[in-house]
Amino acid sequence: MTLAPPPSALRSHTSEGAPRLSPASTGPVGSTPEATVSMGLVRALLDALARQGVSRADVLDRAGLEPQRVDTPAARASRAELYRVTELALSLTSDPALGLRWAENVTDRTFAPLSHVIAHASSLRRGFELLAEFYPLLSDQVSYQVSETEEQVVLRAPLPVGASEPVQRLTAELTLAGFWGFVRSFHPSASPIAVSFEYAAPAHRHEYSRWFNGKERFDQGETGIIFDRALLDLTSRYRDDEILEVMQKVAEQQLHQLVSGTPFAVRVRNHMAERATTERADMQSVARAMGLSERSLRRRLSAEETSFEALHTEAQGAAAKHLLAHQGRSIQEAAHEMGFSDASTFHRAFKRWTGMTPGAFIAFEASIDKRT
Repeated sequence: MTLAPPPSALRSHTSEGAPRLSPASTGPVGSTPEATVSMGLVRALLDALARQGVSRADVLDRAGLEPQRVDTPAARASRAELYRVTELALSLTSDPALGLRWAENVTDRTFAPLSHVIAHASSLRRGFELLAEFYPLLSDQVSYQVSETEEQVVLRAPLPVGASEPVQRLTAELTLAGFWGFVRSFHPSASPIAVSFEYAAPAHRHEYSRWFNGKERFDQGETGIIFDRALLDLTSRYRDDEILEVMQKVAEQQLHQLVSGTPFAVRVRNHMAERATTERADMQSVARAMGLSERSLRRRLSAEETSFEALHTEAQGAAAKHLLAHQGRSIQEAAHEMGFSDASTFHRAFKRWTGMTPGAFIAFEASIDKRT
């Protein structure tokens, strides 16, 4: 079962000048080593664990995270840190429905002010538009897509790239339960048409029925939710234009701080790392993507005491490390995905990028995993 008619039959609000129901994508759905998320996600997971008697301090200590940093409202966690905490959580509790418990601990305060902006929108459609606008406050990268047919809304949430299978399942539970909770915050009596998961039905599938009214299906081709399109445009009983205006200004300020607080060189490096396995990142293409001339690109990088060549090396190294350490690729497979004709050429390039051979890097990562 797929979630909807073929993509060509879907009408998505992403055309120029039209409001968006999904965030504007800056790269492939998934994750890169540098991608970050709101620390609120980590705090919600810690709260879920605490309810089961798991020590918050122990989790943070083993994950290598400072409590003060975690409790800072605007703090960010890297995807690698989030996955590490999630893996630890799975090892410290026997609760098979941890992803759903995680979703239960996501409150209005978890993603404030974004959650407050959405809560007072005039309709669910406006809520999705605001979510798309301020999505970077939650995550640097797109993790869902919303489209419409004449009668249905289709929300797709691809499984995260680079995460282990248990973490992918946990993320699917959190994401779909979170999104359906978002829909029900506007329409408490709403029921989905279908909820699809790519993995086999777990032993705790009855827990899913509490969230999705028995409409959940497993072993499907996609992960996502279908619901009645009519829900999009019903007036919300929680509509409050005055509160929305105030909270929207706060969200706009935070978004500006987040974007402007990211050094230009980091944005360039991330751009190249995200595309390292799909396209050649030459000076001309990167400058065009940044909306600059090649000369301006060089000047701005020079002002931050770096160069295009240095960032290109960092990006290639980061992408190669990600393939080997987080996606489980062999050296031969990583070489192929990085566009090398043979492993020996990749071997020399990897050592030039990182200062160590691919084999030494894999051994180093394995030693870290054993210690944790």
